[in-house]
Amino acid sequence: MRDRRVVRVWFGSRLMTEHHVDRAEAAGFAAAMRHRFAGLRVTDEPAEPSRILAA
Repeated sequence: MRDRRVVRVWFGSRLMTEHHVDRAEAAGFAAAMRHRFAGLRVTDEPAEPSRILAA
């Protein structure tokens, strides 16, 4: 199972975008979002494990 991260860009308390990436890509993506959206909060957090729903 791959280690997944969630990178989010926030405008105050409002979520602007959310991107799910592999751990290896997360730091680079977060850095790109910080550059693109200078002044906004960018978070890089572990993704919640996916839940399999029984049919």
